[in-house]
Amino acid sequence: MYLDWLRENFRKKKDQGATQKDLADALGLSITQASRLLSGKRHLMASELPILSAYFGEPLPTMRTSKEQVPASVIKLRAIAAPGVWRERGNTVMLGTELIGALRNPNYRDYEQFAVKIEGTKKFAICIPPDPDRVETGQVVLVERERDDMVETTIRVVRIRGGALGTSLYPESHDQNEVFHSLADTKLVGRVIGFFEEV
Repeated sequence: MYLDWLRENFRKKKDQGATQKDLADALGLSITQASRLLSGKRHLMASELPILSAYFGEPLPTMRTSKEQVPASVIKLRAIAAPGVWRERGNTVMLGTELIGALRNPNYRDYEQFAVKIEGTKKFAICIPPDPDRVETGQVVLVERERDDMVETTIRVVRIRGGALGTSLYPESHDQNEVFHSLADTKLVGRVIGFFEEV
């Protein structure tokens, strides 16, 4: 949706004499990056959307949800996943005010989709709400563990060992004390349906 909007408005700008260099300068990108953006080989970042709207003098395309009006290809950032990092609950999950420029997965259009930043990387996991009755080996899930008033949020892979359902860290951890926790001492927060990396 945004790519079509970008191309259409850039075509209008070109008709007025604008170049890819002008677009690149407006976004603080190289000409190569601007070219990749127009070709769809580079994702738009959420931070670039208001810049483009101002540059084109056009509002962003939106879609109506039951709660608010949200740009159609923007997913809210709800958590930061960091194994072994314990945060106060208010400082971890539901960071819903932040947005990233990841595309919604059309295969899960009927589900709420949200993003989780993987701390220490440029990667985000794209998640949907979990279905506790359909947890299977190999699924990648977002989980929370609580200790006192603190919460640890991590991405894990579901494993079944000796008939017991548990999880192991994703990506794999060298800290064997952190690798395996049963779902009994964790709370399922989301099911990972894909990954998105900032360019």
